[in-house]
Amino acid sequence: MKKFVLEICILLTALSANASYNFNGYSIGQGKVNSPILKSNTHELGFIAVENINRFNIMFDASTNTTIELGLEINQVFQKIDDPLQSRKFDNTSSAYRVDDLNKKFIKSDSGNKSWYGLKQLDRLSWSQSINAYDLIIGRQQISFGSAKLVNPTDLFSPFNLVEINKEERNGVDAIRLRKSLGANSEFDVGMVIGQSGRSEDNAVYFRMVLPISKAEVKPLFTNYKDAWGFGVDILYPILGANFYLEALSTHPQKGSSYLRGTTGYEYQWTDEFYSVMEYHFNGAGQTQPSLYDSSGTSFAISKGGSFLFARHYVNFLFSWQASPLHSIGLTNFYNLNDDSFLFSPSWDWSLSDESTLTTGIFLGVGNKSNFLLLPKSEFGLYGKSIFTKYKYFY
Repeated sequence: MKKFVLEICILLTALSANASYNFNGYSIGQGKVNSPILKSNTHELGFIAVENINRFNIMFDASTNTTIELGLEINQVFQKIDDPLQSRKFDNTSSAYRVDDLNKKFIKSDSGNKSWYGLKQLDRLSWSQSINAYDLIIGRQQISFGSAKLVNPTDLFSPFNLVEINKEERNGVDAIRLRKSLGANSEFDVGMVIGQSGRSEDNAVYFRMVLPISKAEVKPLFTNYKDAWGFGVDILYPILGANFYLEALSTHPQKGSSYLRGTTGYEYQWTDEFYSVMEYHFNGAGQTQPSLYDSSGTSFAISKGGSFLFARHYVNFLFSWQASPLHSIGLTNFYNLNDDSFLFSPSWDWSLSDESTLTTGIFLGVGNKSNFLLLPKSEFGLYGKSIFTKYKYFY
């Protein structure tokens, strides 16, 4: 992997003399404080983390039809952990859909429950070639699916968890992807996503189309991943100024029971200042009783299927209000209908300039708390409470 990266860097240097390029990125400073997860933990705080995330993106236009993309992150993390259940060791140096990776840690310092890390990540490294309306993309790239705004059943390769703060970039995956435009608002998209060390059982393939049918945009999806077949659809239909959508995936593992995950909802811009999203999510892999929840994360849906949810039925919403040209207020809520717990998250964005924003928010998990992780009394009661602040600067 390191030899391959070196060869790509030499190629980029050679191309840069004659190629046009675009350089951009951002720096994010963020801090987060979490409460302990379990009721039996007597510490006032469970977790404190301060992070600095530096992203560098370069897009080379090597010729009229050839593009090379490179994305690198250099991050620093300081953390103090009093709740072992929230420990982060950064020992996993490769994601599920990467052939190989750079050694993530280049600095590590531990002192009791305090630690400091220097981390690096090669998150994009791809070559794109366009010929006669075909686009071939080879290398590390972003692949994500779905029209839903809060829970995406078809987003299998790099989904965000519900309390993720840094959502500026989805993690890149190693893939070979071919796309072709079939006309106005229609295309087919086929790809192979490569797992760790290229093992066949860890690879994935997919075939997806975008089809305009009347006013609707219909996207059927077929995939084979982690020894499971998946058949899905994503439908987006505009009506009376709102976008209604239905996104669903039926998964059939070779070992274990089949299940269906689906989200239906709408998004609507009520005024120039007020925007809303309402969703219902059905999680066929979930349970109706907390005592049956997979809090250990061993089920196929959670360990391999991109799901973070334990229960069967959810109602979720998002509201955003542009209070002034510089200030906006957001509110997100995930509500578990099976155990009456919810994850409540208000936030405030302050635009400091055209390039920088300051965000402050809270994640508040409300529900019956448990003394044991493997015997939960509610889903979002396990989330506890956290407060975060985040400064973003783009260039």
